[in-house]
Amino acid sequence: MQVGAIAQVVQVSAETPLVNTENATRGSLVDNSEITQMPLLGRNFNDLALLSPGITSGPQQVGGAGMSANGTRPDNVNLLIDGVQTRDIAGGNVLGVDSANLESIQEFRIMTNNYSAEYGQVAGGIITLAMKSGTNLLHGSAFEYARNSVFDARNFFAATKGDLSLHQFGGAFDGPVYTKLFDGRNKTFFLVSIEQSRQVTPQSGLITVPTALERSGNFTQTTTAAGAPVTLKDPLNGNALFPGAIVPASRLSPISQKVVPYWPDLNRSGRVNNYAFGVSTFQKTGKVSIKLDENVTPRDRLSIRIASRQQHLHLV
Repeated sequence: MQVGAIAQVVQVSAETPLVNTENATRGSLVDNSEITQMPLLGRNFNDLALLSPGITSGPQQVGGAGMSANGTRPDNVNLLIDGVQTRDIAGGNVLGVDSANLESIQEFRIMTNNYSAEYGQVAGGIITLAMKSGTNLLHGSAFEYARNSVFDARNFFAATKGDLSLHQFGGAFDGPVYTKLFDGRNKTFFLVSIEQSRQVTPQSGLITVPTALERSGNFTQTTTAAGAPVTLKDPLNGNALFPGAIVPASRLSPISQKVVPYWPDLNRSGRVNNYAFGVSTFQKTGKVSIKLDENVTPRDRLSIRIASRQQHLHLV
């Protein structure tokens, strides 16, 4: 047998992408690779939206999305999950902003300007989430992220460095639905995603507490911001001045005298910001997302998604 001829063909082609002539929508797409590989503090997908032009962080208020689009209010950003909006039309609140965890998100798109009339209702931006679905094979994943105070510096106003501890853990599991009488391959799929977090956060700050003299009604050493002595007016005596800026013991409320001992003692010098405090809070958060998909016909698909989020916060 003779050796056949070897042929090698290298073809290089370059095409200029077509300009979108159908609409003038401005925005960006964040796919699954960016969602899973980008380091996100707190594993919040909203942080990736800040990479889009026109998106800035806003106050996380009730009804707000925690971001602002093109200078609008945070409550003017709408969120759609698998095409279903999470906005309370009556109250205008954005619901379920952080109920979707990263393990269950396939991709999301941010639209900040000139989006079509099918979205509407808000003057800011639109975020559309596409959630993952199960496949014919069983898949599972697990994760845990941890942070602590080893690499943190002491807060300037704190006497000692607080104990920071953050643990986020969970996973996802998906596949077809199997029963003894039913094979869910190519027909019915499920996805369950769970995320839990346990966080201890130190907090410190400065407050102003009354001095020992002020607690007894003696304001002779109390001054204004300009350094002038204060004057006390008696509202029960035609706003006449209390002599010597001292409130008589008979005029002190018995109820206030019961409360005064609960004020902490000064631990810093000065009249203002004379008490430095340090506390720690414990926050427990849980997220659960369940999605069921049914291929009713080759052209029709039914999806059901259930999401839950619980949060508890208290002082340690």
